[in-house]
Parts: sequence; structure tokens; C-alpha cells
Amino acid sequence: MRVTTLFPFTPFPDTLTVDRHKITLARRHFFGSADITSIQIADILNVVAHVGPFFGSLDIFTKFYAKKPLKVIYLSRADAVNVKRILQGY
Repeated sequence: MRVTTLFPFTPFPDTLTVDRHKITLARRHFFGSADITSIQIADILNVVAHVGPFFGSLDIFTKFYAKKPLKVIYLSRADAVNVKRILQGY
């Protein structure tokens, strides 16, 4: 599964990719540049989805980033809920 943040609110959309063994978060800052973080599914402790009337966001707590979760903001509501359900199912 691959979800991206919504364009008008983030000029360079971030991408969250979920596969069977890991998640990959690509944070884009400018054209052609990105910070890519990969985390094994087994290292994820908790996933929290915040859903509002228009947008959703995710907080991903892992063994390595336990105090400061990985945050993905400006997702669509459905994408935030679906990613949470998939990751909690693993």
C-alpha cells in the first residue's frame, strides 16, 4: 500500500509505503531530494490515527523512536484509517 500527503497543503508530498516486512517513509523537502526512513514491521510498537473532518494524520511509535513518534500529516481520512488498520493487523 502506498499513500501520499495531499498536494496543496504540502508542496512536496511525503510518501508512506507499507509492504509485508517494512514501512518506508519518504519525506521530500525539495525537488529530487528526500529523507527516507525504513522500519521493520516487527519494530513498530503502536500506530495512532488522528482523524478530523477533512484530514487525517498518523503517529507511528517504534522501538527506536519511542519518545518521538514518526508523524505523517495531511493524509486523507480514509488513507490514515486504512494504514492504521493494516499496521495494527500485522
